[in-house]
Amino acid sequence: MFVSMYESRVRADQRVQDILRQVENRDERKQERLQHTVIQSLSQSVNNHLDKTVRSTIIPSLTKVLEPVKDQIHHEMAQKLTATDSLLKDNISKMVRSRQTVESIGVAAGNAIQSPIQAAYREAFTNFVIPSFERTTQNMYQQVTDTFQKGTKEYTRQLESHLDSIRQRHIESRDPIVSELRNLTETFQTSAEQMKSHVLATIQTQLNNEMQKSITRFQSEMSQYVREAVREEISLAMKQHSDTINDSVLNILRSGAVTPVRATPDPQVEKTHIMNLLRQGQLNAAFQQALTAANLEVVMSLCEAVNPSQVFNQSPCPLQQPVLLSLIQQLSADLENQTDLKHKYLEEAVMNLDPHDTVTSEHMKGVLYSLNQKLRVYIPNHPNDKVARSLRMLLMASESLIR
Repeated sequence: MFVSMYESRVRADQRVQDILRQVENRDERKQERLQHTVIQSLSQSVNNHLDKTVRSTIIPSLTKVLEPVKDQIHHEMAQKLTATDSLLKDNISKMVRSRQTVESIGVAAGNAIQSPIQAAYREAFTNFVIPSFERTTQNMYQQVTDTFQKGTKEYTRQLESHLDSIRQRHIESRDPIVSELRNLTETFQTSAEQMKSHVLATIQTQLNNEMQKSITRFQSEMSQYVREAVREEISLAMKQHSDTINDSVLNILRSGAVTPVRATPDPQVEKTHIMNLLRQGQLNAAFQQALTAANLEVVMSLCEAVNPSQVFNQSPCPLQQPVLLSLIQQLSADLENQTDLKHKYLEEAVMNLDPHDTVTSEHMKGVLYSLNQKLRVYIPNHPNDKVARSLRMLLMASESLIR
């Protein structure tokens, strides 16, 4: 009799434990599915809303803010470039190539867009991001709470029903089993509360991470947009300055001036600026600056500082065709002084002329004709000069290009 009752109680305990384990496993699976669904829905909703806000509000606002800055820069550059004379062209050349001007443009652009960007950030976060985040968070917490409470109530109801049936079948051993079930129920409720806290903390952490990633990505895109805008404006200014220098060289060629005349700017300042360009590896810009100074002393100081092989052994030649023509014209103006150095540069410059170039084909004959006249005067007057033979070869090469 006692053995039978003991075996019955053992079997009952075993069934209760199996049922509890099944219920716990089912509840864990439900909680995992719920957690995955909530996180995925929330992440997609927040990302979509952030992308929509950035594209529809912040980027158009920033574009509107940058348009006046861009127009103002264009207007100022146009006034400065159209209202200048030859002295102002030289000053613009120095100013645009100086680091201080580039830094000033960057600072002005930064100051101009700082307030609009801050206002756009503040307005977007105040009117859209923060309210949307609060509503989404409240809805998420409410859905999690409702689902959790509903699942808990359903689980409690099923458990109570099952316990009632067990209590009816095992009336003899009711007290020990009921006490144990109550302990299990309390343990389950404690675990459920802990699980609820853990789920909410996990969701909060993931939501914060997604918000941080979205903000970082937005800041990166905004910085890239601003850098591109500033880079375009600076490139446009440099291109306009380069066009001005080329026009200046062509004007010198068209004018037919042979003997360079000392310009107003201080030659020492010109030399310093040219040496800075040379140290930066900008050979064409350095020769352009020296030739547009209309000062043979400045041109010769640059020729003395640079070995001809350093300039002309590169392929392609770093000097543009207008620069080569102007160099030939100014060096051939006076062959009496520093003849050897001038011959080296003239020889290399003539050999690097491109007759198929538009500018070269237009001005080459006049420049080389002037060079040939100077050579025909110099060679008979200095028959014993050590460079006379080399100058005859240069004359032949120049005449062959004119034919």
